[in-house]
Amino acid sequence: NLKRLTEGGSVEAFYNQTYEGDGITQQLAAQIGSTLGADGFATFTAEWRQADPTSRSVQRPDAAEAAAAGYPNVPNPAQIWGSPEVNRDFKMIANLGVSGENIDYYLFGNVASRDVDGGFYYRNPTSRAGVYSLDGGATLAIGNLGGAACPSIALRNAAGALIPFATVNAQVRALPSNCYTFLSLLPGGFTPRFGGIVRDAALTGGAKGEWNNGIRYDFSASRGQSEVDFYMLNTINASLGPNQPADLTFRPGSNVQTETNFNADFARSVETGFTAFPMNLAAGLEWREEEFEVRNGDQASFEVGPLAPQGFLIGSNGFPGFNPRQSGVFSRSNWAAYFDAEANFTEAFLLQGAVRFEDFEDFGNTTNWKLAARWQVTDALAFRGAVSTGFRAPTPGQSNVTQVSTSFIGGELRDTATLAPTNPISQRFGGRQLQPEEAQSIAGGLVFSQDSWLVTVDAYRIKVEDRLAQTGNFTITDAIRAELVAQGITDALSFNSVRFFTNDFDTTTSGIDLVASYGMPMWGGETNFALAFNWTETEVDRFNPAVTSEARVFILENALPNTKGNFNINHQNGAWRFNLRFSHYGSFFED
Repeated sequence: NLKRLTEGGSVEAFYNQTYEGDGITQQLAAQIGSTLGADGFATFTAEWRQADPTSRSVQRPDAAEAAAAGYPNVPNPAQIWGSPEVNRDFKMIANLGVSGENIDYYLFGNVASRDVDGGFYYRNPTSRAGVYSLDGGATLAIGNLGGAACPSIALRNAAGALIPFATVNAQVRALPSNCYTFLSLLPGGFTPRFGGIVRDAALTGGAKGEWNNGIRYDFSASRGQSEVDFYMLNTINASLGPNQPADLTFRPGSNVQTETNFNADFARSVETGFTAFPMNLAAGLEWREEEFEVRNGDQASFEVGPLAPQGFLIGSNGFPGFNPRQSGVFSRSNWAAYFDAEANFTEAFLLQGAVRFEDFEDFGNTTNWKLAARWQVTDALAFRGAVSTGFRAPTPGQSNVTQVSTSFIGGELRDTATLAPTNPISQRFGGRQLQPEEAQSIAGGLVFSQDSWLVTVDAYRIKVEDRLAQTGNFTITDAIRAELVAQGITDALSFNSVRFFTNDFDTTTSGIDLVASYGMPMWGGETNFALAFNWTETEVDRFNPAVTSEARVFILENALPNTKGNFNINHQNGAWRFNLRFSHYGSFFED
């Protein structure tokens, strides 16, 4: 629930850094509350945060090799492994309410903005395909800007060792004026920096109360938007040759997700002849619209330059911009109705059932249900359980995404495109219109509450069919590229590999959640100890080897830690509050 204050407030300051001395994080937060008229309140919360990057990097062997061969300005480390830099992270939340006779009006919303900047893979000046070499690093990539044929310059000798930079550079300086190489602009290679300015905003308003017939109601409307405005620093569009932006900065475009909701919820307690206590009934209606927008980037970020036909890469290297063909607004609406019934059949036994019907503009309709029960064995111990079905439709973003990034695949860097599954390139590798996920789940556990102790233990098992996730990377060979270009699909010139969202596998996830807390007087105040632990395991039950590889299955099963937990100590003494937390993450696989 949102905090609700009618007077006073609080201020918090937070500072931390890693044991290595980097990653300094500073955070300030403040909250203030006041009355709003005779029967209202207004609570405002604001937060500012800034985080420095971390680095746990060692010099890459290929960068060290280039530096040893005399290549100048090779960064050390050439590639950063660590958390990104976060600047100008601002958040503000407002919560307002006014109470009337049998009705409450409410309005709450938030705005937030932050600038996140992190590093990419290093572009080696002796081998980076499509920039420094077109044949795997044997010879230097030299673009012909128009005129006589350009000579060849070897990068390695017959033994496979790098030829000293002084030797290579002497030949570069002797090139005719119509011959261009990026060794002249960035002789030590380069590491692009990828960033985004994230802006979020949401507003919800409504009225709730109770009519004379005992029906409680809640009418609400909400709208939220999240925008990411991408930027690339210290990179190039290789196909443009020497005509690069002066500061090597590109604006690849933006993604915007907007959601609008209207809800009407009703509830009432009724006497029945077959339960010992009144039955609580609830019903509601919802209308929802999702909108995903792709805004194209600046011209240089996606332009097909004159060197593209010679094999030089198109677009801002690392993340090519969205071009006008890819930009647009993609939307979907749906409506839903639900009914819920809950009753105590005895003082100790509670049973709940719910059903929800939903109709999507593009996927048709679905009906899902849930059945849950709770048995209070003693005053301190209760058992609970639930079985349910679920449904999740792919978002407009998953169905229409277009993004390109650089990945380390098969021992080399490749520009990998994440495309809409209905894109002709995706369809060449088995892509098709996405379908909804369907799920079945079962869960059971216990609750123990006595004196200052509260312990909950829950086990669950969730089976998801036609699960939505990205495929592995499919290599676009020269033959496939030529085939696609012949069909008029020129975007194929920009990519080394492609992936897309798919429904081609089923999974079963099993897990256990443990939460325990204990409070006691201590050090002149109140101290609370809390432990939370989770074990989760996911298994892929079915997949299509033609679309989802064994390597992708391994990542799906091992990319997240099986165990996570934290132990928290919170001490409250008057106006002061102290908090100490220890966190644990189990091992996981990073590709």
